[in-house]
Amino acid sequence: MAKLAMDAVYTLGYQHEIFCELLVPTQLAPFELAPLFQSVRQTGRLLTIEEGTLSLGWGAEVLARASEALGPGLKSASRLAAKETVVPASPRLEAEVLPGVHDILQKVQEIV
Repeated sequence: MAKLAMDAVYTLGYQHEIFCELLVPTQLAPFELAPLFQSVRQTGRLLTIEEGTLSLGWGAEVLARASEALGPGLKSASRLAAKETVVPASPRLEAEVLPGVHDILQKVQEIV
């Protein structure tokens, strides 16, 4: 997912002049929130991207904590995750379930 997000960041910068900061945590728990909050304070925007499903996912927890900590400083936030189904083993079918570069580009443009 990090590679897809990086590809999206380059595309957003070069083609749409939308400049993003990409944070890729090396561990999910415990998750160091300070760098995330510092980044969000600069723009007021946050998009979480994950391979897990949207419901009850890691991104929802991050958004909840950001909302609690930043309050009105969080202007716009969203999350992007896998569809609400089992992730298939077939690469072709997996690509249909997991978020891709196009999905990331679309979601970023929505929150900007």
